[in-house]
This record gives sequence, C-alpha cells and structure tokens, in this order.
Amino acid sequence: MDTKKNIVILKTTDDWRKWIEQLSTEAMKENVWEYINPDPNRMVLEPAPAKPMEPVAPEIDFNKTSEAQLLLQKYQIESNTYERQLSRFEKHQKRMKHIHSYILDTVYIGHKPMIREISEVSEIIRELKKKLAPKPNREKIKRINSEMRDLIIDMRFAKFTEIPDDRLARDFIKTTEDILTKFYETWTTRMIEFDLDSGATSLIEAPTVDEIISQFERWEEVYAKSNETSRRDIAMATFGNKSDQPEKDQKDLTTPKQKPTCVCGQEHLFEDCPYVNTKKRTANWKPDGAIQRKFEQLERRHGHPRARMLQRIKKKLEKEGKSETKASSSTDAMNDSANQSQFIPHPDCTLLSEPNPVRTSTKRFQYWGDIT
Repeated sequence: MDTKKNIVILKTTDDWRKWIEQLSTEAMKENVWEYINPDPNRMVLEPAPAKPMEPVAPEIDFNKTSEAQLLLQKYQIESNTYERQLSRFEKHQKRMKHIHSYILDTVYIGHKPMIREISEVSEIIRELKKKLAPKPNREKIKRINSEMRDLIIDMRFAKFTEIPDDRLARDFIKTTEDILTKFYETWTTRMIEFDLDSGATSLIEAPTVDEIISQFERWEEVYAKSNETSRRDIAMATFGNKSDQPEKDQKDLTTPKQKPTCVCGQEHLFEDCPYVNTKKRTANWKPDGAIQRKFEQLERRHGHPRARMLQRIKKKLEKEGKSETKASSSTDAMNDSANQSQFIPHPDCTLLSEPNPVRTSTKRFQYWGDIT
C-alpha cells in the first residue's frame, strides 16, 4: 500500500473516529462498506457474495433427443450462472483482501496480535471497536462537562446569582451519578462529611462549582488513561512483558510523586510554607489576607485531620525554635566566658603564685620589669 502523509494510525481511543472514517472511505471505493460497517444504519439489502457450487454435468441419453436437448440447455444456464457468481465472489474476495491489508497497515503494531488470527474483516473491525472505540460514558462525560461550563459562563454573563455557587457544585455532582459513578460516590461522601464536620474529610471549605468541574476533568483523564493502560498491557504481553517504549516506561517509573497542595495553593508541605514556618519567609514576603484567613479557619476546625497536622507542625517548629534559641544563648555565654578567661601576658610578664598580682584571674600575674 502506498504510504500517505495524512494517513491515520489507530493507536488509541482518540484515533478511532478519524480512523473509521478513513476506513469507510476506502471501503466505499471498493463497494464493500455495507458488508463491514460496525454500525449499520440500515438493513443490508443482500448478503455478501458466497462461493457458488459448481454445477454437475448431467448424464445425457442422446437417443432421447428432446430430453437431451433440455438437459443441455439447463446445464448451460447453470454453468453461466456459476461463472457470473464465481466472478463476483472472486472480485469481492479481492476487495476484502485489500481492505484486510489496509487495516493491518493502519493499525498500531501493539494491537495486531488481537486481530492476527481473525480472518473475517467484519469481525476484525468489531474487535477493534470493542477495544478502542470511545465508550458511550466518555462521550457523556465530555458533553456534561462542556454543557456545565457553558451554563456557568452564561449565568455570570447575565449576572444571574439566584442560585448559590455551593448549590451549583452539589447539583453538578448529582448529574454524574450515572456517568462517572465513582466520582459521584466519592464527592457525595466528602460533602456529607464536610457538612457533618466529622473531621473525616480533607476539605477545609466547601468547593466551588469551578473546583468541582476541574476535579471532574481530572477524573475523566484518569478514566481515559485506565482504558489506555489495559490496552497497553495487551501490547506488553505481545513483547514478552516488555514495553516497546522502554525509555518512556523507565521515565514513568522514576517520576517523583507530586507534593500535596498546601492551603496557600502551592505544592509543598506545611513546614515549607512561609505562612507556617517563619524561616521560609523571604525579605520581601507579605502575607495574603485571604490565605491567612484560610489558615485561621482550618485551625479552628480542631477535629479536621489537616488541622491536627498543622498544629503538630507548628508545635514542632516552635520547639525547634526554642531549642535553637537556648543553644544560641548557651553558645554566646560560653564565648563570653572564654573571652574573659583568655589573657595574653606581656613578654616581660612572669607567671607567679605570690599574692598582690597586677590582675587576678584563673592564674595570678605580677610584673617584674620596668614598663617602657
């Protein structure tokens, strides 16, 4: 098959729509699309051409002229029909063989093992569709996400504020029940725990509808990647449990874990936050009032797990500060004592133990020479 620059290779779910359109165009050229279409929108008018049975020549008794003539005419008709049907069947087989080769040439190598043993083109396409076509739920996920975003934009543009942001967020969570069930269950539980203030949730304040939609988009990405992972496992099994992209795999395995998001919005731990640890404050650092209030609000929720963690970190930093202050004071005292005890005598000064020294210290001194 001639290589084309704009050809689509079926590798992931995102390639399915363009790939199936590309395949349908090629199959229509060969007049076989109606036989392999995985989503037929009408009844197939006639079955695919089958290999015909070759007619058997009759035994003719030429003594019976009229009967022999009829038998010969019938055989001739059957032979002609057979030739036409055979020709049509062979042409159909040639076209299907071309489509079969076309599919193998446009499918990613990692997916070929699952279709290599399948001879029927229509069955190959159904198998590829089952593994790689976008799932209906994913289409609904994208649609509901887009519709909610548009609704919020329209409401803000019209300055419609009758529905509180918190209500919009909760309504959006409800709409995901039949689309992304795990997301619905997780966030419904979190909101209930937040309302009860049981301390079991990590929420500091009620999330806005924008935050819920952003979380939903992240879940959708993970949902898509989970499907991709299962397909990738098939490919890895083909290569003897080895990926065809070892460098990328190694990079993925060595990627460090992302740090948690702090109350201030930055990705770091509490002990690295300038709002908690004074040592992390730069010379030009200024606190943000809104962020400061978030920290104060968190500290008031004594049963909250992050509040307990923040309290522990503050106590730890306070203890370390006291220890450092104590150690610094002790060091200064020792330095002062050492400075007082060190006395460098004059070259003409002799150490003695007699009374009446010039200067009294740990040892006593007396000067025996003239000072010039």
